[in-house]
Amino acid sequence: MKAKEVNGSCGDVMEMGLRIKAGKVEEVRFEGEGCAISMAASSMLTEMIKGKKVREVEKMTGEEMIKRLGIKISLGRKKCATLGLEVCQKAVKKLRK
Repeated sequence: MKAKEVNGSCGDVMEMGLRIKAGKVEEVRFEGEGCAISMAASSMLTEMIKGKKVREVEKMTGEEMIKRLGIKISLGRKKCATLGLEVCQKAVKKLRK
């Protein structure tokens, strides 16, 4: 399942692809262009969700992502830090339909 999203505030573009098997994330990849925050957060996200149940991915929050980054994120950059998660959850919603 794939999904794509654009961060209109700074121009980041992110596409995530997930392979789900038996209700778990078997494989996840991303491709995108953007700032260091969105790329780093998306890379970290792929490691965080691999092997997790789809329900767990659906329940993840942007605050979790920001906390996991371990750096202070300004209000204007929160969308950058959470873009990958938004795209991932969008892909999961497609799977549910």
